[in-house]
Amino acid sequence: MKKVPHCKKCDQDGHYSVGCRNKPIKYNPHELVVIKNPKVKQKQSNLTTKTKKLSRSKLKKTLDKLVKDYVKQRDKYTCQHCHKTVSGVSCQASHVFSVGSCPTLQFEPLNIKVLCAYCHLRWWHSSPIEASQWFERTFPERLAILNVLKQSKVKTSTVELQMLIDEYRAKLKEKH
Repeated sequence: MKKVPHCKKCDQDGHYSVGCRNKPIKYNPHELVVIKNPKVKQKQSNLTTKTKKLSRSKLKKTLDKLVKDYVKQRDKYTCQHCHKTVSGVSCQASHVFSVGSCPTLQFEPLNIKVLCAYCHLRWWHSSPIEASQWFERTFPERLAILNVLKQSKVKTSTVELQMLIDEYRAKLKEKH
């Protein structure tokens, strides 16, 4: 009878632990938490699974998408410059003050407007002086608020990012 190889890392038959690509199943006896490996079939148990903490960059990426979706709904998917209704990749959420120059305004809905792809690339970015004058004429109150907010140098904490994500998810659900 031929001996079947058994992995001590993932507790499966068919291979040895030297070349094992599966992560081992970890047990924490103090918390009774099992970290499950999706590649390894396991029996259902009443133990809870441990969730990974999201990184700051993933939180920022998620929040950025939610805020842009919120702004698109707020502006009714209409280009603020040419007033065409746009959808898909043609509907672009554009920052008034760039994220590079004003990172504190990255997630501020007042700092974002909807533009069609043509107006965004061929007008907003190619004629910045004309575009800023247009924004000042069209949205003077918004510009005044943004100029005040621009002075803030406070970095958004990771906890605040998560709270904002929850807030915008709720706002987007309300609109549907």
